[in-house]
Amino acid sequence: MSILSIISISLCAIFAENAVFSQLFGMTLFTKKSGSIRSAAGTGVAVAVSMAALSVVSWFLDFALISPLGLEYLRTVTLVLTAVCLSGLTDVALRKKAPELIEKMGISLPLVTVNTATLGAMLVTSVSGYNMIEALVYGLFSGAGFLAAITLFAAIRERLEYSDIPKWLEGLPITFITAGLVALAFMGFRGISFM
Repeated sequence: MSILSIISISLCAIFAENAVFSQLFGMTLFTKKSGSIRSAAGTGVAVAVSMAALSVVSWFLDFALISPLGLEYLRTVTLVLTAVCLSGLTDVALRKKAPELIEKMGISLPLVTVNTATLGAMLVTSVSGYNMIEALVYGLFSGAGFLAAITLFAAIRERLEYSDIPKWLEGLPITFITAGLVALAFMGFRGISFM
């Protein structure tokens, strides 16, 4: 493991293999929570922290349990159940110790953790052959890519509110058209080699 591979993993996770625009992970949360920059930033931070933590957990599960026992066919089920259990425990602990934090964030922690972006990062980390540091870097920077995507899109959606849009394009149609255009822009990073 070299510093160059760490930089390559981080840049690929943010730009070339962006969870939202390249792999289409987390589209439900992305479209629902990108109405305002504040909401998008809170959601993006929660998803980024969740992706980083659960990527390391999924690496550990794959390293210690799934691969040694030959249970690759149970990988997805194991990762989903792990994410659900950990999100439930974290939600109960936060509601008991810091209920004002849950109110301030305004999002459901189990919804964020069981989001397809988080589960996708867990699966990519598990099957990629990364070591623990690389899994942490991938999860952290994939979360940073999700945060960048959702805040960028929230800024565009706020700008669209003041634009003159035809009546038949308002709402979800212009949201998907805009998301497609931003995804095309992110696809430009796919041709860049970060190694």
